[in-house]
Amino acid sequence: MKSKYQNWLTDEGVEKIRGWVQSGLGRAEVAEKIGISPDTFTRWCRRFPKLAGLSGGAVHCGGDNSGTAMRGAENGSADTNCAAYETRRRADRLVENALLKRAVGYTVQEITRQPSKDTGELEITKIVEKDVMPSTAAQVFWLKNRCGWDADGVQSEDCDECGGVVLLPPVDGE
Repeated sequence: MKSKYQNWLTDEGVEKIRGWVQSGLGRAEVAEKIGISPDTFTRWCRRFPKLAGLSGGAVHCGGDNSGTAMRGAENGSADTNCAAYETRRRADRLVENALLKRAVGYTVQEITRQPSKDTGELEITKIVEKDVMPSTAAQVFWLKNRCGWDADGVQSEDCDECGGVVLLPPVDGE
C-alpha cells in the first residue's frame, strides 16, 4: 500500500499544493486540505525537497501552526525570502500591474499579417496603434483597496500613501 505522502509527491499532487499556496493558504490550511496535521506537513516539507519550497510557511517562513505565516511575512515577522512567499508576491505584482495598466489606460499595437504572394510567408501588412481607455471600475477598485477609500469615495484618515487627483486623458470629440 502506498503511503499518503507518496500521492502528494506526484506532479499532480505538487501542483495542487502549489495552487493552494499561491491562492494564499498557509501551512495549517494546506495540511487540513491534505488531511494531515500541520506538524506532519512540516516533516514532509523537511524530508522531501519537492515540497520544501511550497510549504506556505511550513519550513522557511516562521513555522507557526496558525496558517498565517505568509501573511506574517508581509509585515516583516517571517522570512521574506521563502520560495512560496516569492511565488505569491510575483503573482500579486502581475495582477497589481495589470489592474494599474487598466486603470490608467494604455496603447496597444494591432498588427495585421497576410501571406506573401511570392513566398507564402506571413508578412506584416498593417500596424495600427489603438488607445485603450482607462477603466472607471479599475480606478474605483484601486482607490478602495489600495488607498483606503470607502464606499462614499472618502479617503480614510490613516492612509498617507495615496492622495491627489486621478487624471484621465482627454477623449476626442469632447
